Amino acid sequence: MRILYVVHQFFPQWYTGTERFVLDLARQMRKMGHYVEVLTYGFDDDAGFSIHDGVMHKKYQFQNIPVTSLRHVNVPEDLSFNIFDNKFENILNTIITKENFDLVHVVHPMRLGYATKVAHSAGLPTILTLTDFWVICPGVQLLTPSGKLCYGSSDPQKCVKDCYGKLWADKLTRRFKEIEELVRMVDCIVAPTHFLASLVKNVLDLHISVIPYGIDYRYIKERSENSGEQLALGFIGTLMPHKGVHTLIEAIKLLDDNVIRVKIYGDPSHHPNYYSQLTNIADKDKRIEFTGKYDYSEISRIL
Repeated sequence: MRILYVVHQFFPQWYTGTERFVLDLARQMRKMGHYVEVLTYGFDDDAGFSIHDGVMHKKYQFQNIPVTSLRHVNVPEDLSFNIFDNKFENILNTIITKENFDLVHVVHPMRLGYATKVAHSAGLPTILTLTDFWVICPGVQLLTPSGKLCYGSSDPQKCVKDCYGKLWADKLTRRFKEIEELVRMVDCIVAPTHFLASLVKNVLDLHISVIPYGIDYRYIKERSENSGEQLALGFIGTLMPHKGVHTLIEAIKLLDDNVIRVKIYGDPSHHPNYYSQLTNIADKDKRIEFTGKYDYSEISRIL
């Protein structure tokens, strides 16, 4: 079977949860004898891109997985807000229909949601995996600008009132309609947790299958006993406010003793303002170490 994975961003520049899920899944399916490709949106410099049908286009390989990267010639400000962008229609038709794919798996529809339309029009079975709240929240995290929790809504006016303002009313109304269209075009919707599935179900009234993420055990080794008495805490992931790293650091700062140490693994360049906030809170505390970007092959050593 020929499978196309569609994801909003991918390795090597982006390497956290959703990207890791796509890579692990593609590698496993290839081991099982299937042909796989990844279609993504590119954010790196212009090196290697050419222009086809008015869209920047580049092919490369990552860990022997073929990747096609698309990008606007002029990147729009609302790039990560819109569902369908017809600028990609021609090139997506070429990629999806002429490459004879048997299945399209949309792992994240942000930026390349039009691929779902093309796959549906071509009669290709399509899977949608939900890895966050983007289909019910343009801001992804279900947090208002004031930091208040939101549970989503089928009414765009709630987003106008709580987050975006009246100038975005028409765009939000269109987005809500396009989300309804997108989820009705796919054949199967999957979420990794019951929590995520329940929130999306409450807004969109969908059937969602819950399938937990798999784990790649290649880099996991048996843990040796720790002879020391010091408690080591770790954070591994994207350094963003909703991950709560500041709460971890603030908790450590409340303690006067040295029986705890913290290692924080995450690339500071993705959200530099938040990283600066974290280092300010840590205030050069020797118990708190920012280790920076990490390689997934080192995960056993890190753990």
